[in-house]
Order: sequence, then C-alpha cells, then structure tokens
Amino acid sequence: INHGRWSDEEHQRFLQGLDTFGTGNWKKITDLVGTRSCTQVRTHAQKYFQALQKAPADGSSSTGVTGEGGVRKKSRLLGEHLKDSNKNSNHNKNHKDSTNGSSDSN
Repeated sequence: INHGRWSDEEHQRFLQGLDTFGTGNWKKITDLVGTRSCTQVRTHAQKYFQALQKAPADGSSSTGVTGEGGVRKKSRLLGEHLKDSNKNSNHNKNHKDSTNGSSDSN
C-alpha cells in the first residue's frame, strides 16, 4: 500500500473507478486502484469532491503544485476532469433540448 501523495496513474485509476462503479463503491474502486487502502480511497474521494466544489465553473486550473505562500493549487487532472464534465454536461443538456420536441419560439 502506497502512502503520501497520489500519483497521476493512481488518480486516473481512481477516476476510472468512479466512472465505472459510481460513488460509494469504495471496495471495487480500491481493487481497481490497487495501491491504496479502502480508507485512503474514501479520503481521496472526499478531498476530490471538495476540490470539485471549489473549482471555477470554467474548469480552468493551474498545473503547478504549489503557489504563493505554499498554498496547494488545483491539480492538472482535476482541471481536465472538470473540462470533460462540462463538455458532457453541455452535450447532455443540448441533447435533451433537441429531443424534447419543444421550441423556444412558441
């Protein structure tokens, strides 16, 4: 079991597990990550979702590790996930609008 900061590979497997198994299936996500305990996965998820809530709506983020005063900046992976989430959200919204048969010009 690894300790300390999560590697990019571990985080990618974590995200894959979230997409595949959904929130709350920590044992399955733990098995997929393979290098972290179930408690570590749950803690990582909690911090990840807190960071998602604090992230700007446009999905922009910094690629640096620390900023001025040693404050940790958002990870590059988080920014990429937010951009993907925004694309999927906009796609789903547009798809729903185009398939509901209604028109704004009524």
